[in-house]
Amino acid sequence: MAPVSLRAYLLYRIGLRVVIAFFITLIAVPLAGLGRIPFSQLVLAAALSSLSGGIVALAVTALAKNKVEGFGVLKVLQGAQALPLVAWFVPAAYWRMAVGEGYWGYWVVGLAANLLILALLISHFRKSLART
Repeated sequence: MAPVSLRAYLLYRIGLRVVIAFFITLIAVPLAGLGRIPFSQLVLAAALSSLSGGIVALAVTALAKNKVEGFGVLKVLQGAQALPLVAWFVPAAYWRMAVGEGYWGYWVVGLAANLLILALLISHFRKSLART
C-alpha cells in the first residue's frame, strides 16, 4: 500500500516535470537568442512544450517492460518529437489554410493533441496498474 493515492503520485511525477520544463524554457529561449518573440507568445510556447515531459515519462512506463525497451521507446519518441521540424519546409500558405492566420490556431491544435495523448497514456497506466 502506497502512502499517497495514484492521483497524487501521478500529479507529483508528471506535474514536477511539466513545471520544471516550463521554467527552463522561459529562461533558455531568451538566453540562447532563439528569436525575438513577445513574452506572451513565449509563455504559450513554454506551456505547450512543457507537456512533452509528462508525455515522455508516461510513454516510457506504458510501452517499455525493461530498461532496454525503455531506450528503444526513447529513440522512437525522439524521432516523433522531431516531426514538427517538417513545418520549416512547408510553405506558410498551407499552414494558414489549415489552422488560420494567427498563432492561436497552432497553439489550440497542439494543446488538444498533447492533452489527448496525456489522457490516453494516463488511462493506459491506470489499466496496467489494475492488472498487477
